[in-house]
Amino acid sequence: MSLKDSMWDLVKSLGIFPLPESLRTCLNVIKSVAILILLAIFIVVNSIIIFILAILLNFFMITPSFHFSATKLIDKIFWDVVLYLINKKQIKIIIQGLNLNEMRNNKNSKNDPKIQELKNSIVISNHRSLFDFVIMYYLKTVVEKATDDEINMKFFNWNKLWSTPDFCLLRNIMKYDENWEYKSADLEHKLRRCTTNPAHKPNNHWVIHFPEVNIFDEKTQLTQSQQNDSYYLPKLDNLLYPRFNNFNNLISILQKDQLTKEPHFPFKNLIDLNILYYDPLKNSFVEPKLLEILALKQPILIINIEIKLNPLNKLPSKQRKLEKWLEQDWCEKDKQLELTQKNLKIEE
Repeated sequence: MSLKDSMWDLVKSLGIFPLPESLRTCLNVIKSVAILILLAIFIVVNSIIIFILAILLNFFMITPSFHFSATKLIDKIFWDVVLYLINKKQIKIIIQGLNLNEMRNNKNSKNDPKIQELKNSIVISNHRSLFDFVIMYYLKTVVEKATDDEINMKFFNWNKLWSTPDFCLLRNIMKYDENWEYKSADLEHKLRRCTTNPAHKPNNHWVIHFPEVNIFDEKTQLTQSQQNDSYYLPKLDNLLYPRFNNFNNLISILQKDQLTKEPHFPFKNLIDLNILYYDPLKNSFVEPKLLEILALKQPILIINIEIKLNPLNKLPSKQRKLEKWLEQDWCEKDKQLELTQKNLKIEE
């Protein structure tokens, strides 16, 4: 993928061009530009702060505990502001598989074994929109309230483990295509750094990975479907075919660690998510652009999230079998998404 293609994908996913019809008013354009300016300012400031903190840490001018706390504060400010921008909009989130909203309001829920299984997990999901990242943070806050235990969240994509956007992330978006692979040794080293907590709190981690890599849309799905037919791969109507390398590396590292006498990594479970966006006014399923949700005064959306849990030690350990497991999981996801769409859609 060329730099031009990478730029185009980012611009399209944000909703800058082509500009969605819902944003084609003077007020919405101004709001969209303001949001993009604020995002650019944050990326610049965040990158500078990360650079300064790294220098201070390397020259022993700050402690690892202070460095950890400072970066966590930046993460919290960014994501809380994003949630604030959407919390009054007409967005209904339905969570299936676990009744997290009820558990969140139940003081005894933190002792529920099902809730405890949500701690220290690898999270995989289909990828419909850049807003998926916001959904992940929203789920994180819901689980934190239900368990009364803070989660250290990292995204694993674009050849990077990250929590907030910075220059390094933007560079990787431009540099790597959908076939990127984080070398196993480098990934293990980075995971150890992320889960070694000098402040000793939180000792609860999520690593979130989108195996499809690219965001689903009809054009990409059609192109990939034609390619899959050539290689006799399963037909998927609601998903893109998953990429195996990074998922394999991530799971293999954790499985090998669990076999040691003193495992370092705390991860125990795999949280498997299905995300679906439904516009009841249009009676259609959509892949909303980020600016559509953030800039519109009242975007009307129903977001359906299905949660399934798998113990990591139950996943296949051999690479080919693990790939087959993920492929089969994606086929089941595709069928489930089709069923959910039939249940959600209003009969015409």
